[in-house]
Amino acid sequence: MSPPGSRGPLSRQRGGPLRPTVHHLDHFTTPELAARRERAVVEPYAHLCVARSVADELRAGWGLDPAVIPNGVAYERFATTIPPPA
Repeated sequence: MSPPGSRGPLSRQRGGPLRPTVHHLDHFTTPELAARRERAVVEPYAHLCVARSVADELRAGWGLDPAVIPNGVAYERFATTIPPPA
């Protein structure tokens, strides 16, 4: 039996609900790879994306509502931690 919140074998293999970070979505023409990608998208309990455009693609293509945590570093936050070069 799957843990609460899990939706498929990927979650069961890892021992709990799977919440992957999606950086991009590949578009495969090989049926086996396309099916694997489909399972990777639909089986997780929740999704995190590093870009709004990827979240929009998951929303439009699969009706998912992923959270977006932008990729990168907040320059303003760390700008003063390193002295400027002499």
